[in-house]
Order: sequence, then structure tokens, then C-alpha cells
Amino acid sequence: MIKTFSFGGSAAPAARPRRGARPSARVDLDETYWGYVVRCDGWTAHVALAAQTVSWLGGLGAALFAAAVWLLPAEALAIDPVAGRAGAAGLIGGFACILFWLTTRGSVCELQVDLKLSEIREVRRSRGGRPRLAGRYGFHEIGGVHLDRATSGRGAARLLLRYGNSARTIPAAVGPVAELERLRDRIGGDLTTRLAPRGAA
Repeated sequence: MIKTFSFGGSAAPAARPRRGARPSARVDLDETYWGYVVRCDGWTAHVALAAQTVSWLGGLGAALFAAAVWLLPAEALAIDPVAGRAGAAGLIGGFACILFWLTTRGSVCELQVDLKLSEIREVRRSRGGRPRLAGRYGFHEIGGVHLDRATSGRGAARLLLRYGNSARTIPAAVGPVAELERLRDRIGGDLTTRLAPRGAA
């Protein structure tokens, strides 16, 4: 059974967003039998969805244009009737395949905290919801959990995990500072508890 909790929600009716404002972030915490999953449905998710939609439309247009190369009369094309058409169609078709491939790549990130295996998985989902494992880290590889308030909007922050003692970070969620502080404390507490020596107080 999976229990879902939404951070940043409210029982009061939401105010109408201002025109041109970014959509407010919502952090969802899904409890599972092996741990929990952190999902963020903020403005970055909408940007990723829009980018994948544009890639799909571009791929469709390129595929249609590649087919049109063979249908246009020779007088309309300043290329060799056979070799030129084949080369142009192949080049445009390859470009269409790349755009279609981009639409299947995951752009919306979720963080899976597995308490059974003592690991954190970074999973990206495509526009159709297909998951792709982007990274897997043991609890012992995480050097810290902190909030980055400098790169987000007013009243919002990013929750980041530091990889070891390096400057590399793993994004976890974007949302209100107060909600991310609770999530930071929970993840940090789980990491500390699982890494503590057996029998330690």
C-alpha cells in the first residue's frame, strides 16, 4: 500500500496566480514498503513537459519533410534525382529520429529513498511516464543534505544532496523553504540512523 502526502498543500482555496508567474511547486512524498519517493511538480516539470512536446512536434515536422523530399517533383529540387533525394531524406530523417528520441528521455526527476537497500535512486520520467534510472547512490556516499535558497524564487528553495565531500550535488526537490526543511531533516535522519554503528545510542 502506498500513502501519498503533499507538501505545500492547503485546505483553503488557492489564490488565482498572477499572469506571467511561475506555477507554485508542490512536493509529493509517497510512502512505500521499502521507503519513500520524493516528487516535485513545480515550474521545472512544466518546462520539461513543454520541451518534450516541442521535440515531438519538431520530429514530426522533420519526418514529414523527409517524406516530402521523395514526393516533390525533380524541378522543385536543385539536387540529384536519386542520390540527392536519398541523402537529403536520410539526413532529415536522422534529425527526426533524434528529436523523437529526446521525447522519450526522462526530464522530470524523482528521488527514491530505499531504506531496505540503504540507497538513494535518481529516476527521470518521460512525458509518457516511462522511468529511467539516472543514478544510484549508497547512503555512505551521501556527504550531506542542504537547502539552496540562492537559485530559487522568493520563499522557495532547492533541496540538494551532496555527493561525498565533493562539490557535486544531487537535486531532490524544489518548493517552499518550510516544507523542504522538514524533508531535509527526515532524509538526514534516515541517513544518520542507517549509517550509525549497531548498538550505538
